[in-house]
Amino acid sequence: MFFSRFDFDMLVPDLARAAFHGSKTGDAIGLDALASRADATPDKLRALAAALTQAGFATGAANGELRRTDRAVRLFAIDLGGTKLHAALVDETGRILDEIVEATDRRGGQAVIAQIGALCDALRAKAGLAVADIAAAALGAPGSANPRTGRIAMAPNITDFDAFDVGGALRARLEIPVRIENDVNMAALGEHAAGTARGASNFALVAFGTGVGLGLVLNGALVRGAAGFAGEIAHMPIGADPFDAASYRLGPLETAIGSAGLVRAARLRGLDDVENVEGLFLRARAGDGRAKSTIADAARILFLALSAVRAIIDPELVVLAGGIGLQPEIAAQLSRIGAEHPFAPKFAISALGSRAAIAGAASCALAEALRVGAAA
Repeated sequence: MFFSRFDFDMLVPDLARAAFHGSKTGDAIGLDALASRADATPDKLRALAAALTQAGFATGAANGELRRTDRAVRLFAIDLGGTKLHAALVDETGRILDEIVEATDRRGGQAVIAQIGALCDALRAKAGLAVADIAAAALGAPGSANPRTGRIAMAPNITDFDAFDVGGALRARLEIPVRIENDVNMAALGEHAAGTARGASNFALVAFGTGVGLGLVLNGALVRGAAGFAGEIAHMPIGADPFDAASYRLGPLETAIGSAGLVRAARLRGLDDVENVEGLFLRARAGDGRAKSTIADAARILFLALSAVRAIIDPELVVLAGGIGLQPEIAAQLSRIGAEHPFAPKFAISALGSRAAIAGAASCALAEALRVGAAA
């Protein structure tokens, strides 16, 4: 088997989508045309052909030619948040065929697994598909997904989600292969597959909203760390006292500039009527100097955190995402500060916005279907 687990983050779905592009039942799949892509060695192209065949998406002829079968590629892409659950039925290109968005079950734990199962059942039934017609699923979830065990840790916004094997429970409920990944990592993969970071081999995606998280891609591979903790920049000792017990749960950076921290900072400046970050940005756009300075300070703290990231991994690009990160004032402030700093990274706003994690999950689900095929 010539694919590493890192290849299944980006290379495998990228190659598979290129192979599928424009093909229909009976068409030849020309793998030779993919040879110019990064790391698409002859051994890996042969492994891809085997995976496509084992998964039932292609068939091989005696002359070595690969042809598309009549099996349609159907996948579940799921983006789970503390307040919102988004499930989609997608094809091999990542195109959304149908989707459902609803509030996340506040009971958490197994109730959320049951909710995900119910949404996927509804999507499948509406499309007239059987369980066997779905090749795989991928779930982007808050918290650190251990790359070895698939278990999720540090998911404070979903009760008891770190108390059991989420991946195992979801596989049992859906009866198909399932990939579990941190939601910010999923968003990074989505931006690489179809967004601002397309074609980038070294980049970071910062999700700046209720919390603060980072997805890292280095040399074309997603970085998870030993236990899935890589990118948890909320816990960088910047913005608030890291030894203050108040910072232990959310982390110093998130305590300082996450949405609750921004509202708290605004009120300390006398903006007692600001109840959320939307209200803070509205006040800034209306010309309120206190609101503007609150946002400027948050951007400066974020710049310090991203400068630390730059010093360690030197990304060619930092993609701004999340409810706060997508606000143009944040990009403008970061660019202004960066113009005065000789080693500032390049900043760009997410092209996919709130749909980045679904795009990443679609890519991961395709990779999971082929990973299973490659291992068969």
